[in-house]
Amino acid sequence: LAAEEITNLIQKLPNACRTVFNMYVIDNMTHKEIAKKLSISEGTSKSNLHDARKILKRHTKFGIFSRFGIPLAETKSIRCCQICLFQKYP
Repeated sequence: LAAEEITNLIQKLPNACRTVFNMYVIDNMTHKEIAKKLSISEGTSKSNLHDARKILKRHTKFGIFSRFGIPLAETKSIRCCQICLFQKYP
């Protein structure tokens, strides 16, 4: 996927999911920081991020990570889509 396609997918996320996704992935904020800033619980922040990831994976043919040949099992310690959005692959 091109960066523009990923950006378009992110923009189509429901507002709560998009906001938490951007704060977590792009602004590199923790769930605790997000919860405080948005006046929501940490659980709600985690849930919104989970939903955003699920939606993004569903809207890509092979999933965002598998598009780059990265098994989903290896992404557990990587924030969703950071590697796809901010790094270039050969």
